[in-house]
Amino acid sequence: MKFSKLILFILSVSFLVSCGSDEMDELRARLDEAERELAQNNQSTTLELVKSGACSIVSQGPDGALLECGDGSSFFIENGKDGKDGKDGDSCEVLELEDESGAVIKCGGADQFSSVLIRHGKDGQDGQDGQDGQDGQDGQDGQDGEDAISQVVEFVDPCGDNGMFDEVLLRFADGTVVAHYAGGGNKQFLTILVPATYRTTDGHACTFTLTDEGDIISYN
Repeated sequence: MKFSKLILFILSVSFLVSCGSDEMDELRARLDEAERELAQNNQSTTLELVKSGACSIVSQGPDGALLECGDGSSFFIENGKDGKDGKDGDSCEVLELEDESGAVIKCGGADQFSSVLIRHGKDGQDGQDGQDGQDGQDGQDGQDGEDAISQVVEFVDPCGDNGMFDEVLLRFADGTVVAHYAGGGNKQFLTILVPATYRTTDGHACTFTLTDEGDIISYN
């Protein structure tokens, strides 16, 4: 500890010269730095002495700590001085561009400042189309629909009623005209007619015409 005070004394004497205010401020700063280094060295030395068991802390207060060593010696270690407060940091503000393409970040005061321009990212290019997927499996066959049945909407006797074995015409709901001849027993004859002129085969030889419009004209 005496050695540390001696170094500070020598530094203080060497700096006691006639200087300007700026030089004195620099000298004070150098003295403060030297004191801090000595305080750090003292602290390191104290920790080593305490860890090794050669010395122990007897009392500790706001100004420092009193140590006693195994050889009967004791010394007081002063706490280091607080460092100077750092300078205030610069404040920044974000200014959006009028065209909304980005923003300017400005830091510092009115006299001295720095700024940087940041642009918004652009949309990337569209990726390539993916490959077509595999065809799906065929669906199950649907059920068969019911057979359509066209109802008879009109009976036409082109030759009039001429007995039980008379040839008649049947008109269905879909417009189809069928000639029906009952010859007795199981003798049933059916013929689908198309537009034309016909003569009955029931023995009466009656003539009639089926027009394109589906009209039946009898010449009986």
